[in-house]
Amino acid sequence: MNRTQKGLIVLVVVLISSIACIFFFMTKPVISEESLEFERAKENVLELYEKAKAQENAHKWVHSDRVEGGYEESLDEEIIEFYNQKKNVIEFMIGAILLDDVDAFVESFDMQTLSEDLYSVDEVDKYEVAKEFMDAISREGRLEGVTLIQEKTVFGIEKEELRAVLFYEDGVEVEVLMVLKKVHTFHHQHDDVYVITTSPLEIIGEIRNNSKS
Repeated sequence: MNRTQKGLIVLVVVLISSIACIFFFMTKPVISEESLEFERAKENVLELYEKAKAQENAHKWVHSDRVEGGYEESLDEEIIEFYNQKKNVIEFMIGAILLDDVDAFVESFDMQTLSEDLYSVDEVDKYEVAKEFMDAISREGRLEGVTLIQEKTVFGIEKEELRAVLFYEDGVEVEVLMVLKKVHTFHHQHDDVYVITTSPLEIIGEIRNNSKS
């Protein structure tokens, strides 16, 4: 092998190594963490319910002069924008638990996933079953903090999942993978919103497995 061939091989190796390094750093996940504010989480639940109620009234009055042009649609868009953020959906679910609001809690989940969990329990009163799910996640009101961990590449591409770290008053700390997906709400052409597809029983199972003494 002559000097020219050796030099060419070295050049190829250097190029491949450089490309590999660039690819590694450009695809390396960027991790962001955010601690939820419990008061804000509760306020968001109450605020969205008020907006939804106003939306119902807007639909009823759509043919009345009392509704100005664009009002009805703007309310829809505001609610949809909230549910377009994955962390907001998790925060809404936590807020529902803090407020002991069963209706808001079930709205956070994919309906098929939730139904399978509800009907896997013999209790006839499914409202009571959902309430038991909430109590199990909060460990009977001992939930005192939640941190959400989101991974994305340097290109800003987020995974369809977050890790929620749950902190309890007795020192128990549990990390749960929360997977979400977008579903269509049938109001407008571009109104997909996120729901949680990780089932309540999966979350509860993770909590119980990690809180055994």
